[in-house]
Amino acid sequence: MPTSLSLALAPSDRKVLIVIGCIFFLILVVGLTFGSAAPSQGFGPPSTFSFGPGGARAAFLLLKETGYNVERWEKSPMDLPEPGEDTVLILAEPAYPAADEERQALTRFLRTGGRILATGSYAGLRLLPEGDAAPQEAWPGETKSYSALLPSPITLGAAEIELVPESRWGLASSRHLALYGSGFENVVVTYRVDKGRVIWWAGAWPLTNLGISSKQNLELFLNSVGSAKDVQVLWDEYFHGERGSLWAYLRSTPVPWAGAQLLLFAVALVATFGRRWGPMRSLRTEPRLSPLEFVETLGGLYERAHAAGPAVSVAAQRFRFLLTRRLGLPGGYAAAELGRAARARLGAEAEGLAELLAPAESAAAEPRLSEAQALRLVQGLDRYAKALRLLPRPAPPQVSSPGSKQEAC
Repeated sequence: MPTSLSLALAPSDRKVLIVIGCIFFLILVVGLTFGSAAPSQGFGPPSTFSFGPGGARAAFLLLKETGYNVERWEKSPMDLPEPGEDTVLILAEPAYPAADEERQALTRFLRTGGRILATGSYAGLRLLPEGDAAPQEAWPGETKSYSALLPSPITLGAAEIELVPESRWGLASSRHLALYGSGFENVVVTYRVDKGRVIWWAGAWPLTNLGISSKQNLELFLNSVGSAKDVQVLWDEYFHGERGSLWAYLRSTPVPWAGAQLLLFAVALVATFGRRWGPMRSLRTEPRLSPLEFVETLGGLYERAHAAGPAVSVAAQRFRFLLTRRLGLPGGYAAAELGRAARARLGAEAEGLAELLAPAESAAAEPRLSEAQALRLVQGLDRYAKALRLLPRPAPPQVSSPGSKQEAC
């Protein structure tokens, strides 16, 4: 009769489920509180995918329509082309941190002739070599106009620009040239790094959808990028979270934490309910009259008594009985005489038998006989018994012919 399964939880299972539920809730709260997310400044990050006022889709499409070889860069800086000559990388307000290897890759890109147009305090302080940018103490929140300080190919046709001064450059090095600014507020800076060049803006406003048409921001943007026929433009989206694959993007979000929580919850369900829905099977037990049970019981007695010697003596007595029966000799012969008789009658297979049989028969009187020595003696006797064909052969199974079956019917 099948056993009915109860859907009610046992007290122990209920406790396990409550503990797992509390851990799940705690991980969820921590993930939502401290989960990584791209910081939002002003109108949001200047991404080439964004149509919003703070996006950069207009500038990206403008480069395409005016003949620039431009593409979105969704790979790590370690994959940048080398040498970087005739290549421009635009880092517009990077939102995600960079590893040490990625910062070193940006430096190699510059040293081999690449150009980087970077905006914002993080890019100017953490990503660029010799970076000397710092965020403004108070968020300005509005645009300001700045006049060109030096004649330069970057300021050509852009006597006055407009941007939101989110940060400023310190000019710690004499090689750093401030192109736009007022007083101690340097908002556009350029300098060389070996064969390459860095152009830094205090904010991304001049290339955003809303700010590119203000003052002469468009001229500043095109001058910073360079001539359309001479350069390839890589517009970085890697540091905006676009990592080239879905998992690469989700890896920096709370989604992996959510997956770990769901996995933990599934394990809790299996631990509490899964074992209740399996088929009911009784445990396999050996019959009380099984020869294997007798062997295990006898072996356990010898093991608990540490009686390795008597166990070997029993095996030696059985071997002597089988050997004397095979040779047709009485049982009173010594081990050496039995060995010589077996060597004479049974051939080379009995070579060395006396040297093994003598210590095996005297093992019962050896209290310090180790289990390893006892095992070696018993295994040696078993090998001789098989080699000399002392063991009885098992009877072949009887197979009845079809004719005998018909006669029996």
